Amino acid sequence: MRAFKLDDAGLLKISGKDAARFLQNQSTNDVASLKPGESQANASVDRQGKLKGVYTLYFDAETYWLLLAKTQLELLVKHLAQFKIMDDVVFEDVSKNHAIYGVLSKTTPENLPDAAVCVPYVPGYAVWLTSDLPGEGFFEALSSEEWHQFRVEAGIPMFGVDYDNETMLPETGLQRDCVSYNKGCYLGQEVIARVKTYGTLQKALCGLLFPDLKNCPAVDSEITIDGKVVGVTKSAVFSKTFNAVISLAYLDKAHRVPGKTLAIQLNGKPVSTLVSTLPFSTDRAAILREEALRLFSVGKESEAVTKLREALAIREDIETCEALGVILGRDENTLDEAMQMMDKVLALDADHVMAHTNLSIYWLKKGNKDKAEEEKAKATVSAFRKKAKEAGLTPPDMEAEKAKKQKALLERVGLFEEALKHAPDDPLGNFGLGSIYLELERFAEAVGPLQKVIAAQPKHTVAYLSLGKALTAVGQEAQAKEILEKGMEVAAARGDMMPLQDMQRLLAKMESKVEL
Repeated sequence: MRAFKLDDAGLLKISGKDAARFLQNQSTNDVASLKPGESQANASVDRQGKLKGVYTLYFDAETYWLLLAKTQLELLVKHLAQFKIMDDVVFEDVSKNHAIYGVLSKTTPENLPDAAVCVPYVPGYAVWLTSDLPGEGFFEALSSEEWHQFRVEAGIPMFGVDYDNETMLPETGLQRDCVSYNKGCYLGQEVIARVKTYGTLQKALCGLLFPDLKNCPAVDSEITIDGKVVGVTKSAVFSKTFNAVISLAYLDKAHRVPGKTLAIQLNGKPVSTLVSTLPFSTDRAAILREEALRLFSVGKESEAVTKLREALAIREDIETCEALGVILGRDENTLDEAMQMMDKVLALDADHVMAHTNLSIYWLKKGNKDKAEEEKAKATVSAFRKKAKEAGLTPPDMEAEKAKKQKALLERVGLFEEALKHAPDDPLGNFGLGSIYLELERFAEAVGPLQKVIAAQPKHTVAYLSLGKALTAVGQEAQAKEILEKGMEVAAARGDMMPLQDMQRLLAKMESKVEL
């Protein structure tokens, strides 16, 4: 086990017969759900949702133990004491009586002393004891720099650096682990619930990756675009995992679009950065693949191929084989290798529709029309099989089900068309009609109604996604790209993560697609 002493960590002991009820009312997670020996990520906020303490809460059947930054401990006690009133609750700072270690491990550390308490603590675990660890070399040495790197990769902000007691909890992203939205009332609940529902944060913490930056930006370096301040950097490290500088940063909602490359000025100096969700992915093969797609999207094909080959050396998966095959398939000189990549995809998934489709295109490029038609037929059969499998139907059942569904959809088309005669620009009617056309694969007919939806309701995120699909299907990829990029900005600003992620995937697929 690799570990180092967490000298900046504090331990607060909370006891008394009213401790459980008191903490339930003053914290964001469900304290009542804790069983003896369990722990949870938790926080305390004020009525405005501003952070007064972020901690790991451990319950030992009688007492609650809060592990948090020493600099935050005193502030938290002062905050909680305001609400103590007549409750039988005792706060005790026991930091000096315990040795606290950070352990870098993906699983619970084993062979710990009986007196040790072990709790999850990103990016690993924390262990505390009433005395120092017995025996020299019980843990392998881990530097604070390494721990810091893994903390930033995990997207965990540090008190006093990345946030303070005036920062709203949802701005930090910590709510993903330390908030229960079902527990009932607690101080600050209304604000946190409102942010979850409406996603109206002007600024929020995200990740930035700087592929070309040699030195880490200082904390609180201004991020500007065209002279306007759009954010500020926080904790930054050189990550060995990414072989690049990465930083936590607060960005405004207009630029907080995951996967988007921004041309920014950092303290007045131009630099390129890639916006990331938190935590940063630590799957090296996936990281290389995503970087390859980014390089490909800006015309750096040879560099993209190199990254994809590196990814394949780590792991041969469908996504990487397909991406490499698609890029290689653009050049007549690498067509044979492109076909080998598609064969590898089919070895992993015999019914992979796009692999058969790409092979059909490649055989056509090689002048073998018979083979091209054979692969095209296989693509059709594979698509049919997949739909049948997803629906749990046999092929004859699938045909009957498809006919029944089409009949119902066509009836709905008639109803919407009739309604739109009286209100041709109605966004609800147009979205319904466009969605049905999309489902019927009448893509060209879907475009008009969906354009009307966006014209009437520019923040209708699902309409952008649907219109992007329709435009892609009819070969208008430039327009589709423009719509999807705009839709991603709208979805990011509104906090609509599902349509945002769907648009990301569709855009990435378009950018790596063979040009027919």
